[in-house]
Amino acid sequence: MTRSRDPFASRVQTLLIVLLLVCFMLVGQRFSLTIYTYGLMAMMGLTIVQIALGNTDPRAGPGKTLRNLVITFLIVGGVIIASLYLAPTLIGFGR
Repeated sequence: MTRSRDPFASRVQTLLIVLLLVCFMLVGQRFSLTIYTYGLMAMMGLTIVQIALGNTDPRAGPGKTLRNLVITFLIVGGVIIASLYLAPTLIGFGR
C-alpha cells in the first residue's frame, strides 16, 4: 500500500500558518512581557518567510522553495541596508 504525500511547499505553508497562529496567541497574552517579546519577534520573522512561501507554488519541491526563500531574504535585506544608508541623506533633504 502506498501512501500519498503532500508536496513539500504545501506542508511547509501549513506548518507556517500554525506557527503564525501560535505567535498571535503569544502576542495576545497578558501575563508575561518576555513571552510577548518572543512572540512578536517570531511573528516578524515568520511574516518574511510567509512572503516567500506565499509566492511559491504549493507543488514545488524543497529546492525551489529554498531558492524562493533565499531570494526573499536577499531582497528584504537589501531594502533594509538601502534604507539605513539613505535615511541620513533623506533627513538632510528635510532640513
